[in-house]
Amino acid sequence: MIFLMFNCSNPLDAQWQQTNGLYSETIQCFAVNGQNIFAGTFANGVYLSIDNGASWTAVNSGLTNTNILALVVNGANIFAGSAQGVFRSTNNGTSWTAVNTGLTNIYVNALAVLNTNLFASTGQGVFLSTNNGSNWIAVNAGLTNNYTQTFAVSETSIFVGTGNAVMDKKSVFRSTNNGTNWINVSTGEVDCNALAFADTNLLASAGYGGVYRSTNNGSNWTKLDNILTNSFIKTFAVSGFKYFAGGANVYLSINGGENWTDVSAGLPAGVVNVLAVCGDNLFAGYRFYGVWKRPLSEMVTVVEKLPHDLAIQFNLKQNYPNPFNPLTTITFSLPSKCFSSLSIYDVVGRKVTTLISEEMSAGNYSFQWNATNYSAGLYYYRLQAGHFTDTKKLLLVK
Repeated sequence: MIFLMFNCSNPLDAQWQQTNGLYSETIQCFAVNGQNIFAGTFANGVYLSIDNGASWTAVNSGLTNTNILALVVNGANIFAGSAQGVFRSTNNGTSWTAVNTGLTNIYVNALAVLNTNLFASTGQGVFLSTNNGSNWIAVNAGLTNNYTQTFAVSETSIFVGTGNAVMDKKSVFRSTNNGTNWINVSTGEVDCNALAFADTNLLASAGYGGVYRSTNNGSNWTKLDNILTNSFIKTFAVSGFKYFAGGANVYLSINGGENWTDVSAGLPAGVVNVLAVCGDNLFAGYRFYGVWKRPLSEMVTVVEKLPHDLAIQFNLKQNYPNPFNPLTTITFSLPSKCFSSLSIYDVVGRKVTTLISEEMSAGNYSFQWNATNYSAGLYYYRLQAGHFTDTKKLLLVK
């Protein structure tokens, strides 16, 4: 029997905070590179924060168009999709170079990376680059609508959402061969303002019609009949088992999308264009209101507790799987009620994230770490519970 423990904040508590700078900017996209977060704006290019949004620096050298619609990280390369093509930076945004050879439509709606392949969605279909943008080829076989506007990526597949307000042919397509062929995997009213893939769940927004979910790569879809039914949703973000949906409000689900909770208290009225998780915070990019952030731990702390098998001693087990990419589960035992924290550290001892920090009852617990936005390498996880402390190694491979 599994119990989920919620710690939802009171609306009077400190919650969302507007980050310094970018106060009136329209934010259209985010990209996370380790602890750095990039924000693409409507008219003023790309901004970078290296201090969790405490400050932002414009990084636009070499950009010939500052209407940035998409950002993505691929190893040491950062790509920006704009209204006039794709730009690449190899130095964390210090300078940019246009990489558009073969890109016959340069209005780039979205970017995605699958393995070492880079994809761009445009009004004339999908383009693929296998050499970090140096050359592009169109990969549209099977697409019945070439107006492509959003991507989602799993380990083996890439999904693209198509359609616009005029054509009314909104569909989701899947490719398992890097775009060589696409198969329509949408049914009914599935829209594609946004797509996201998490664990085995594929989420698709349906505009004002709520959210649909597929657990089998789009073969079948279920409409999630809940608070999102009449909400405008245009962006998703995922952090482990935490799913976020944003639009007119920001919502959180911790059970695969079955149920959602409004976590918008403290945000201004308006439209959230994009969400992203960086470190311990959820970032929201607004239309006209810049960037806002909120700690993940403030919204909800979730653990799995198995009360029928109470712990008799403190114990921190080895994570499984190990090595892992990008998900791993950490299990520990508490023989008595105590304040406990579980944190991840890099190889030089810097804390990179905190998974748990709260008073917990006796029992056996497990918690999942999603290391999608972290670099490959050796990490440590440390449990501090009362007077007990233990540390173990875990290896992220990519």
